[in-house]
Amino acid sequence: LKWNIQHEQRHQPSIISNNPQISSKQKKINSMNEKIDTYIRHVAVHLHTCS
Repeated sequence: LKWNIQHEQRHQPSIISNNPQISSKQKKINSMNEKIDTYIRHVAVHLHTCS
């Protein structure tokens, strides 16, 4: 998912910078990805310490 987003950004930098709505959507997606990453890492650590 992340790679796709970065890939699309590379191909459409002008569209994203010219459209604030797309930019804010992008930021939301990025922060969601960060939360998911943190959650996965947390769960992985938890599972690792439990087993």
